[in-house]
Amino acid sequence: MSRLRQRVEDAGWRLARVGPVTGPAALHDVLARELGLPDWYGRNLDALADCLHGLEGHWVLLWTDWPALAHHHPRLARVARDLLEARVVVVDVDGAGGRSHRITGDS
Repeated sequence: MSRLRQRVEDAGWRLARVGPVTGPAALHDVLARELGLPDWYGRNLDALADCLHGLEGHWVLLWTDWPALAHHHPRLARVARDLLEARVVVVDVDGAGGRSHRITGDS
């Protein structure tokens, strides 16, 4: 993990990790912590959209065990993923529905 973090940071990006999570509270807590969301983050999808709009810098989010959240909360998983993918690069570590991305300093 440290090698990956170093490569991402060398390219001028920031790295965050999510998962495994199976519910809304855990998802919002880990996103707040990993992305450094503001204290006023309301831990719901509307607040997530607002916070992501103001998120600074380039981010790579490594999502571990995406199917766990999708299984337990399909709508939450789908909407959260759509919101995140509009602002950050989401990489599904387990390869279950994720996309593969090459990160460069110009991306």
